[in-house]
Amino acid sequence: MTDKALKQIIKDGVKEALKEERITLYEIIVPYATKKEIEEIHKKFGSPDKYKEKDFVDMTKWTLK
Repeated sequence: MTDKALKQIIKDGVKEALKEERITLYEIIVPYATKKEIEEIHKKFGSPDKYKEKDFVDMTKWTLK
């Protein structure tokens, strides 16, 4: 096994571990909402499928860093 191949394996492993930890952090940070709370949110803000496209922010690239 070459040094380059070993470095790539380590890099991929670290990247995957960080991704898993980030997901765990999101689960901790994002609060749990009961069905009743979700219904209240829907009453107050409506359904997301009725939101305007300009009201959304694409954070895909941010979350993949």
